[in-house]
Amino acid sequence: MAANGRYEGTSFESLQAAADEAFDQVPDGPEGLKRARIAEQSLEEGGFVGRRQYKVTLEVGGAGDGEGGYG
Repeated sequence: MAANGRYEGTSFESLQAAADEAFDQVPDGPEGLKRARIAEQSLEEGGFVGRRQYKVTLEVGGAGDGEGGYG
């Protein structure tokens, strides 16, 4: 059974790059299948870093998702 949880990725390049970083953290499920749901996407610019930063939060498991988020 896969671990439930939230996984966050950030990037200065794109939402896709941030999602890829988060997805790389998701543990393998049954038969090596990885599945997650995008729970949140956001953009931020300025502040200390001064650059646009993309953030994606993925969610694995939870109510109604079947077996630990792998259905």
